[in-house]
Amino acid sequence: MYKVELNTALAIIFLVFGLLFLWKTGGWAVHHAIRFSLVYRVESFYIGFFIFAIATTLPEITSAIVSSLQGVPALSAGDLMGSSLVNLSLLLGIASIVAKELPVDMRLKNKLLGMMIAMMVMMVLIVYTPLHRLSGWGLVAVYILSIFWLQSGGKQDFSEKVTQKTPPVYLWVSSIKIDVLLKLTISLVLLILSAWITVIAAMHIAKSFHISIAVIGATVIAIGTSLPELTLQIHAIRKREYALALGDIFGASLVNLSFILGFLLVFNPPFDLSIGTSVFYFLIPTSLVIFFRLLTKKPFKTVDGALLIAIFVLYLFHLSHNL
Repeated sequence: MYKVELNTALAIIFLVFGLLFLWKTGGWAVHHAIRFSLVYRVESFYIGFFIFAIATTLPEITSAIVSSLQGVPALSAGDLMGSSLVNLSLLLGIASIVAKELPVDMRLKNKLLGMMIAMMVMMVLIVYTPLHRLSGWGLVAVYILSIFWLQSGGKQDFSEKVTQKTPPVYLWVSSIKIDVLLKLTISLVLLILSAWITVIAAMHIAKSFHISIAVIGATVIAIGTSLPELTLQIHAIRKREYALALGDIFGASLVNLSFILGFLLVFNPPFDLSIGTSVFYFLIPTSLVIFFRLLTKKPFKTVDGALLIAIFVLYLFHLSHNL
């Protein structure tokens, strides 16, 4: 996947093109997600949690499949746990700073707290207990149960919202529903493609400056696979669709730690997951910041974003001294 040969000048051109295309497709995806919410009468948080989260974790899903086929599942497992930390620290931190005040719908507060507790328990089990195929099925079950748990709140009465923003015909014309779904799907595919181009170009530029593969993996790849989430969140915040951004952040983290990691354990013999120890140590302060803000029933503020980003920077510093 990353063996395309480019010279430095061409890589810079691809990087600029990839970033511009990434930004544009992110805007399209959020626009069509809002239309999807209105047409199908689904709360935007659940679109972020289910549709965006699964779509933006496609790089991690691909990595899991490839690493399993090559007999190195631990490589993908480390990426999955690291990506969850990136989502909850770096991306939530950036979202809080961009929004200045990132409000949390009180109807979702208890569910977000429940998801954070579930993720922390999963990390404890992953790091400190022996894992096998049964453990993998357990992680997959956690994700399935979370779907049923959240499903009860996914449908809302959108009659007033639809009246204000969309024609009534949106509620019953199936061709319009198909059109919205198709455009949302295409925009997400283009988003993933542009992120892939950006990461490829960034890797070649880093290599041309003789930066080590380990450092590239810990920075370019770790952050690069989260570019779709970051782009979607910034666009969602600019449109004041805060629930959409939060749904993607928490949904992608849960998908990584339960669904994808679970299937890694199911389809591979037992393997060492001690690499998750470092992630776990930094996930603890990250979770404390999130717990505090959710329990105070106040929005995430700039200071929260700064704290979360500082935790991620310390994580990178730790990696650079232990690679």
